[in-house]
Amino acid sequence: MLRTSIVALCTLAMLAAMLAAPATPGAEAQTGGLRLIAETILPNSNQVKYPHVVAGNNLVHATGNANRSTAFYWSKGASEASFGNPFDLGPAEGKEDYSPTSVALGPDGSIWAAWINQPTRTIFLRQRTPQGQWGPTRIVDRGTPFPVSVEVTVSTTNQIFVAWRDPGLPVRYRTSSNGGVSWTSRTNASDLVAYGSPLGLVAGPEGRVALTFTAGFGEKLQIFAGLWDGSGFNISRITTLAGDWADSSISFDQQGRVFAAWRGVATSGGNSGVFYAERQPDGSWPRSRIVGGSVVGTVNINFDQQNNLHLSWIGQPSGSNQIFYAFKPATSDFRGPIASAAGGTLFNARASANVAASGPLNHIVTEEFSGSGLRTRYSLFSADSFGGQPVIENDSTLVGRSADSTVLVSFPSLQGSPDQIRWRWNAAPTDAVNDSGGWQAFSNPLRVVVPEALYGDTSCLPATLFTQLRDTRTGAIEAQARSDSIQIDGVVEVNVYLENPLARAVRDGTPPAPDGGAPGGAANYTRYPFTYLNVIPDTDCNGLTTASVGQTATTIETTYQLSESGFAGRITLPGFSGDAAGARPFVTVVRDRAGNSRTFDLNVIYDPQKPVLNQQTAGLATPGQVTVTPHPRYDLLQDLQFENIPLDDDIYPDEIWGVWMANAPERVADPLNDPNLRWTIVEAFNVRSGSFRVSNWSLATGLDSQDLVPGEDYYIYIRFLDGAGNASDGYVVAEVPVSNLTRPLLYAPLIGR
Repeated sequence: MLRTSIVALCTLAMLAAMLAAPATPGAEAQTGGLRLIAETILPNSNQVKYPHVVAGNNLVHATGNANRSTAFYWSKGASEASFGNPFDLGPAEGKEDYSPTSVALGPDGSIWAAWINQPTRTIFLRQRTPQGQWGPTRIVDRGTPFPVSVEVTVSTTNQIFVAWRDPGLPVRYRTSSNGGVSWTSRTNASDLVAYGSPLGLVAGPEGRVALTFTAGFGEKLQIFAGLWDGSGFNISRITTLAGDWADSSISFDQQGRVFAAWRGVATSGGNSGVFYAERQPDGSWPRSRIVGGSVVGTVNINFDQQNNLHLSWIGQPSGSNQIFYAFKPATSDFRGPIASAAGGTLFNARASANVAASGPLNHIVTEEFSGSGLRTRYSLFSADSFGGQPVIENDSTLVGRSADSTVLVSFPSLQGSPDQIRWRWNAAPTDAVNDSGGWQAFSNPLRVVVPEALYGDTSCLPATLFTQLRDTRTGAIEAQARSDSIQIDGVVEVNVYLENPLARAVRDGTPPAPDGGAPGGAANYTRYPFTYLNVIPDTDCNGLTTASVGQTATTIETTYQLSESGFAGRITLPGFSGDAAGARPFVTVVRDRAGNSRTFDLNVIYDPQKPVLNQQTAGLATPGQVTVTPHPRYDLLQDLQFENIPLDDDIYPDEIWGVWMANAPERVADPLNDPNLRWTIVEAFNVRSGSFRVSNWSLATGLDSQDLVPGEDYYIYIRFLDGAGNASDGYVVAEVPVSNLTRPLLYAPLIGR
């Protein structure tokens, strides 16, 4: 996606070499890869004025009003040199100048032919199905004052548009959405009186339609263009008042951009020659000049299905008219122009373009006056077009890390037969710098290695792959690298961690039912067959999708859909079936929207067994076993130093994870069952052989205010906890004699205002 080229389409710099060229170079059979393949006269094309042509689906279709009596249709294969005999569409009586035809290709491959019967002031329409069958003749309009310059096109939504001129009036049109059975009312495209010059009418992607015509403005002939908005044409002037301009055509490229081409009325100087422009998003039409000099009739602009641009016109070398053809590949500079093989009295060229198996083709029909009278000449041009537009992962916008760290690159519109390729990420490849290791063998498609730095890039910005193709057998090489962009997301950005399920329940305000143990413990310990899993997104570029849990990455038991905030919840231990205590694998695989996965090899220690305090006398601390030291200034706070606590636990490495402590203003006979004791968990740090320290224990913890009397003795009851929060049945009590309960003071700064 986001395909680009390092050349710009409409810059004057691109055309600098052509601006200095005369309008009519000497006739050439081939130049810049452009060739005149054939020229022929259409059979039975006598007295045809304003012939029309359209190409598509590897066929060419032409129409014209012959012998001042009949609208004819001719067809042939796109690469063939000549047409067969015509098909009689219907009556096109009257002077040939005023009974012209038009032909267009529908989105389903149908051919639509329109023509005028001038004596009856009637515009007719017929459809040729994709199977080659002609349908009934439909009446588009009857009774308009003097219809000329008819044009037909069919949108991608199958809406038929027919436009024409009535002298002294604006361009008029009608539309049909039912195959021409019925039509909208006759409508003016604008309030501008159309000049006696051919019209341009074309359909583009997504139902778009465009119209162009010549009209007077500011005492100058000007080119106007209009885009269909669903109810009418939004008309704007696209030329400047610096000169007179005429005979425009209009076309859409494959991306829906609209282009127009026209000629300068002047025969020399800066306002002469061939011009074209692309409509910009702001509605402007900055022009580019292809050549200068005298140009006669319509300048034809066409795009083929590979987005190559074709321009054709009639120029005047030495007073003789010749057909000229210029070609611009989709992502490189203009080539040509070249001229037809012979000059003559040629007028009113119309053209169409397509891509055949042999490459891009341009089909041109013109009026030719000769000793045999007025006939229709057909000229077939071809262009060598080499290279191809890279498309990453079938035009996806996003790709994750693949098993071999590559992306699939294809060239769906490949032209020529390249045998080598080189590439580079985020810059065009050169001989000195590239990511492919120089030129490599070409295949279509192929896999291109993605540098690890791009997989690890967390900026969420697209990466651009530049490719360049060449054919070592012919010497053909893409003049500029072509590119496609895609977001490469190779990292699952997430935090995954476990919490003790009982501690989390307390934090969430849902304390567990009493079971004799403490409501807490180490993060990856549990005395129940479940734990608490947290999956927290960490600015992942494309979001997380699932978290899967199992004993291994290949034996997943449960998959959870992740919200934008991730997942937090109690999870049953994978594979649990009343097994013995000990470490259990808890593998978590997190996936993101790019298809990446990240595996977290966690462990949960299941421990339902209580630790045992090997104390000879329950409740009594041996001398030196627990030392209580008051804070030197605030004796409400006490430091407890534990030494050589004889706790036995088969699971927790340091035997003691923490202590469960409760204050009492007097001795308690049965502390394990006394409802007045309020137990508090304190994690023990740096436990070594049963020795550790608890600092700043408050004697107020768990006591009511009436229990806090200065000068009294206090008692601290202590049970010992393992990692799962199992509490020892054995306990010790530490006496705090005569505490004044002096509280710490908090000093706040004095702020003056």
